[in-house]
Amino acid sequence: MAQPFTFPSPVKIRLPSAGNEGPKVQVALANAKLVLTNDIVAQANRYVQSGATAGKIVEWRDVKQTGLVLRLQAKSAVWLLRRRTNTYTVGRTTDFSIFYARWLVGHALAMAEAGGDPREYIDRVRKVLIDTDGEAAMALNEKLWLDENNRLIGPEVPIDDEQWTWSFLRQKFLEEKMPDLGRAWGPQFRKILEHQAFGSIERLPVSKVGLKELNSVKRNLSRQLPKSQATRAMNQTKAMLNWAYSEHPAEVGFDEYTPPWWLRLNIKYEQKQRLRTPEITELVRTLLLAEHLHANPGKSGRSIGAGTIGALWAVILTGQRIGPLLKTTTKHIYSHDGLPEGWKVLNWTAKEMKPARGEALPHSLPIPPQAHDILSRFRVEAGGGRAGWLFPSATGSTCVSNAGLEALLRRLDGIRYKTTRHPKGEGPGRGRAKPRTPDSTRQAGRSLLKELGIEYWTPHDVRRSLQSFLDDKELGGIGSAILAHREGRSKNKKENEEERTQTTTMIHYSRGQKVVLKSKGMKLWTDAIFEAYAAEKAKFCFGLCSLSPSTAISG
Repeated sequence: MAQPFTFPSPVKIRLPSAGNEGPKVQVALANAKLVLTNDIVAQANRYVQSGATAGKIVEWRDVKQTGLVLRLQAKSAVWLLRRRTNTYTVGRTTDFSIFYARWLVGHALAMAEAGGDPREYIDRVRKVLIDTDGEAAMALNEKLWLDENNRLIGPEVPIDDEQWTWSFLRQKFLEEKMPDLGRAWGPQFRKILEHQAFGSIERLPVSKVGLKELNSVKRNLSRQLPKSQATRAMNQTKAMLNWAYSEHPAEVGFDEYTPPWWLRLNIKYEQKQRLRTPEITELVRTLLLAEHLHANPGKSGRSIGAGTIGALWAVILTGQRIGPLLKTTTKHIYSHDGLPEGWKVLNWTAKEMKPARGEALPHSLPIPPQAHDILSRFRVEAGGGRAGWLFPSATGSTCVSNAGLEALLRRLDGIRYKTTRHPKGEGPGRGRAKPRTPDSTRQAGRSLLKELGIEYWTPHDVRRSLQSFLDDKELGGIGSAILAHREGRSKNKKENEEERTQTTTMIHYSRGQKVVLKSKGMKLWTDAIFEAYAAEKAKFCFGLCSLSPSTAISG
């Protein structure tokens, strides 16, 4: 079992010569060995501030703590840990006092004698000492320990038989949960549980976290995140505590008398039902508008990228979630013997798909030749991409992002997100824009969508359009299969008898993915898109040519 290292007895103090200590002590600006005091540290700072140390390096060695050196440089006075073979920077004299400098050096030396790395120890403890206070640093020190390979561990990872801290519980919970979440949802799940609002309880033992502490976290979450994300954070927190209560009660300090008090935590939030279902004519008009702006750059020379146009086509033709769709590569495209000539199948693994009802499944989607040709044409125009992306970005090194596609639709509707900036020379990044917060304001400009009779829509809204279209054709079940929904998502109860029969009579692969069955729905949907596209292109040619593209693509 790993054991914490123990500190040696205090070093023997060699008393300084008479007259070297006291409020009136004056130390010459030369290398010396003496008992460092607060007055001497203040004198060192005055030497530096007056410019007396310009072009010089002077070191005063502390007699009271072996290895502690106060170095005076041109622009600062710093604490050093000097060993026979190495020298480590401990901090500046303005960071902490001589008391904590001695304490930190003494413990770093003890760490080195125990086989650990004193530099790593100093870096870990110094940050807490500077950011918070000495009491927090001492508390941190009590939680640091060396494993059998002399690696510095803690404070999140407790020594054997110690109760788990909040941070360590989260680490264990994520280790078990992440493999089931997939590459798309997993990072979001982790990010929410690691939000800075939990910082106040990170190092607390789980048994010391109660309603008071989590209510404080809840208030911080509500201030810093949109309500939907804050609600998700609290739900994930409750799921984590339920897991600890069930699987590791002893490690977190729970017993049979501990009530599940965390279930009382809630954020009042009711998700608004999304009813926006764009018409096919609105979708194809948006395509025509985007293509027009792509072919006609504004005065700035900026235009919509070919990869983005291809992605917009793909969203409208397939109705897929943009997370896995935009990350599609040419390796995701296959042929299928049961489909007509020229048809292709897009495939996504279970890890790439969003889990539904706690389970993620692979998904296959047939696309007709005309749709495949359009996507391939824009991919080639975009340069193909370095990683085989089906929708390469302007640089070619990555794919078109979710945010980029959504931002295009907002810009076409005249929406800009306005962010505040730090005054010059202040804050992180010296004047760079802060990340957008829920309080950021929207700046409305000219809406090209409204000018063409298009109501603003998002990529996710296309899914309702596709489902509604196939519901009207009495093929709601096929729509659910195309959209990777579970069975029974269709609101239309009167479904085609052929659809029900084929679901249970296909061979193993087709029964799982229903590729041939999906192709019937995809043909109806894509044919409707292409037909509307041709009709609207003739109708809206004059209106599109009169638009000024610079307004839509700037910003």
